[in-house]
Amino acid sequence: MRSQQRSLMIILILLALLIAFGSQARPYTPTSQQQIVASWDSQTELQTQDMDLSQRIDKANWHIQQGQYAGQANKHYGRARALLAPLFDDNHNLIAVEQSSFKKSQLNAMWARVLQHQHQFVLAQQLLDQAISLDPKNTNAILLKANVLLAQGSFEQSRQVCTQLLGAADLVITTACVLEANANLDKLTSSYQQLRTLLNNRAAHQQQDWLVQLAADMALRLAQPQAAAQWLELALNQEQPLTNKPLSFIVLWADVQLALQQDDKVLSVLATIVQHAGFKDDALLLRLSLAEKTTSSQYWQNLLAERIELRLARQDSYHSAELARYYLDIQPNAEQALHWAQINWQKAKLPDDKNLLDRALMMQNTDISAS
Repeated sequence: MRSQQRSLMIILILLALLIAFGSQARPYTPTSQQQIVASWDSQTELQTQDMDLSQRIDKANWHIQQGQYAGQANKHYGRARALLAPLFDDNHNLIAVEQSSFKKSQLNAMWARVLQHQHQFVLAQQLLDQAISLDPKNTNAILLKANVLLAQGSFEQSRQVCTQLLGAADLVITTACVLEANANLDKLTSSYQQLRTLLNNRAAHQQQDWLVQLAADMALRLAQPQAAAQWLELALNQEQPLTNKPLSFIVLWADVQLALQQDDKVLSVLATIVQHAGFKDDALLLRLSLAEKTTSSQYWQNLLAERIELRLARQDSYHSAELARYYLDIQPNAEQALHWAQINWQKAKLPDDKNLLDRALMMQNTDISAS
């Protein structure tokens, strides 16, 4: 889902994890294109059974951090799950450990983050309720609960959860959380205007990277791709090029460039990122294919077609949004587009997901009228 990949709240959650676990949990920032692929060798792969609880938590948190980069989600969330799973029973209840309520709350929130990544929203929300009950000021748990509610279309509930951050989190984080929820409550224009004001705030300027991503997303939704591009440029520099940004940032950048009809730019920049990412993310293959359709080449479209065959063979509902877009924009097929758009809508109800369903219904109706 493009909307989930771009959700600012996930970035805020990653920030909250830093606050919760300190400097050892700081996300690794690659210094070159090659380093965007997190290495995993025999020296770094510690046997989980030999880890104490603190080591296990720090390592799992590190993997969640690394999972935000291009090509890294499957591997690192898998590692995080392997590290955290022994701490929970089959019903996802935390196995008795002699820890404070604060630490138990953080463990529940981290496990919920893994489940949320796998779209197990009901289980994730149950764990988050426990986490917040154990520690009402658990910023990570509050943000993640707001994100889960947002993805499910419970926008007003998401906004109410964001207000629980007052007194528990930085005011800038609280405001951004509320604005993202409000933007989905028919208040997109006013939320964008308020965010622009917030970005003039000194404290907000210090946290500019994720704030400008939200501003760019809102601008794009308001059909202002040029403004969106300008926002993203504020977060890009020689020390932090696009290749070093999270996947959500890269996907948004590509969507903005496609809206500006900068297809050649998308092809050249994303190709470099994908080639160095190890695993080729479906979201990036899709955008490369969209850009490639304006050329005579079929390279990326062929790679995407192979990936689609794999997803279909597995009936992979996790990538239902990409499957729907493939049958809408790459290989038009009204029946398949509607099928996958409806599956996607069962799980996610953000505006992007509604737009996907509406487009599929329109294609289906057009086919019926033409027959």
